[in-house]
Amino acid sequence: MNATEPDAGVNPEDEYDEVVETVDDRDYGTLQEAFQQHRRSFANQQFLAPIAEKFDAAGYSGRSAYIKVSRRDGGPALEIHAGYTNGFASEDEIVRIFGDVERWHSGRGTGLWGVTHPDHGSPRNGTGRSTKDKRYGGECPTCGAVLPLSGTCDFCG
Repeated sequence: MNATEPDAGVNPEDEYDEVVETVDDRDYGTLQEAFQQHRRSFANQQFLAPIAEKFDAAGYSGRSAYIKVSRRDGGPALEIHAGYTNGFASEDEIVRIFGDVERWHSGRGTGLWGVTHPDHGSPRNGTGRSTKDKRYGGECPTCGAVLPLSGTCDFCG
């Protein structure tokens, strides 16, 4: 797939209401822990999993609207929102992490790039899940993670 030109109107950053960033004072030990706390959909957790393996992360922290993934080299952090992630330094970085996925120029900063998650849901429902998402199996009563349709938590068993 080729990169989408920034003027093509498909940048999902434009679909979301502007949210004032606040730190929620939570640092996470792993990306998976951040996904659980921010209740990201199972499909998006699967899609974003390569970040933990292929991105040189210094740490993960919570914000009101996204998960911040800081870089060891001090470069721009990734921002994992409910329906998209931005802050990639180049198209090559996206391809190295995810393969040949659709990507777009981010409006967040000059030269930054983003990807749209497979489950981008409603930008205003706050859960990252579309209200029409048939793959949503509820929430784990123990840890609050999104359950697959099997109803068995991937984290608690």
